Amino acid sequence: MAGAEKGGFANQGLVNFKGKNYILTPLKRNRPENLEYIKTLIRRMGFGRITETAPEEHDRKIAFTSQLCHVIASALIDCENDREITRFGGGSFEDLTRIAMLNVSMWTEIFLENRDELLKRIEQFEGSLDKLKSYIREGDEHALRENLSLVRERRIAMQG
Repeated sequence: MAGAEKGGFANQGLVNFKGKNYILTPLKRNRPENLEYIKTLIRRMGFGRITETAPEEHDRKIAFTSQLCHVIASALIDCENDREITRFGGGSFEDLTRIAMLNVSMWTEIFLENRDELLKRIEQFEGSLDKLKSYIREGDEHALRENLSLVRERRIAMQG
């Protein structure tokens, strides 16, 4: 999984596979020697980790780790028209929205191709957002701290 927000041949040098993840979805009809050949090519391209998974698991997890992120970045940009808002950024906004400079044709196709899984992930995200909104609205400092602590611990555990 690698790419850059700037497309086209002129920007091809921006794509760096070194250390990135490669998700391989072999099928029963694939021959073992062909899979090994593909893995050799993948390693030579510089990918750091090859994960083999079923196509359905790929679609479910990519809906969360990639597609939902692009939806969130797009929605964040969509809800603000102030072109000078970045003057108030300290890095968080830029980190969260870089991917909103997406390839429109490609991401439209990706969103629609995996719509069922992506819609499940959007609804899951909306539930988390509603919970946080409720804690903030109610001024529930204890619940907010508890939730943020849990989120922090979960994210740290994901690094391993």
